[in-house]
Amino acid sequence: TCADDIAVSRAALVAVTRPCCVSGTAAAVPTTARPLVYEVRLRVTSGAGATQRERWLMCGGVDESEEAGLLAAALEQPAAWAAVALPLHAPVSGRAFCFLPLPLKTGLPVHVNACFALTSNRRELWTVDADQQLAHQQHARKARWNELLCVRALPSLYAHALACTVQLAHSASEAPQDGHSRLTHACATALWPTGGEQAGVLWRALQRTALRTLHASGAPVCLCIDEDTVGGASVSRLA
Repeated sequence: TCADDIAVSRAALVAVTRPCCVSGTAAAVPTTARPLVYEVRLRVTSGAGATQRERWLMCGGVDESEEAGLLAAALEQPAAWAAVALPLHAPVSGRAFCFLPLPLKTGLPVHVNACFALTSNRRELWTVDADQQLAHQQHARKARWNELLCVRALPSLYAHALACTVQLAHSASEAPQDGHSRLTHACATALWPTGGEQAGVLWRALQRTALRTLHASGAPVCLCIDEDTVGGASVSRLA
């Protein structure tokens, strides 16, 4: 039956997701966000029968500040919810999502998803540049709403997710399973917030704020390579 199929699908989803807890990194996330972090492992099969395995680290949360709550009520939004998806299998060209994909490239190496305020054609986010006058009060609220998502919620979640990748790299259980490859130094380094400078004002702000958040938190996310001679081999470590 349809209900049985749904139950099986839900059980399969639970089986491929697992919580990722990071101790000692609470400072990476402001009190305005409650991060939920989990890993998803997928096996994607194309119409031609080719199979590709993917690993994603997901981090989502809500901006619980008073300003976000007031704007949510004014814009009839449930909450200032946002999330980032970090690819652990291979680099990707970051895109923006508002529950469904948007035709917007962020320039970042991760995907971002949030309840953005969109223009009527779903092709742009409301910004100050979208209407220089912003004569309509609701338009100004939409621009500020997107700004809060990109300078408060998303950067803190991005920083927290990066801290999680460090623990994954150090974890003794971080080994190839079910055909999935382990997190490599190159892949971890590629997740840093770069590339958003030329993609637009909001993505530039997201990138810069994420970097500042990382610096202020003291989270161990810098990639340090120490070459020690162990039996003639070079050993690299994530700090």
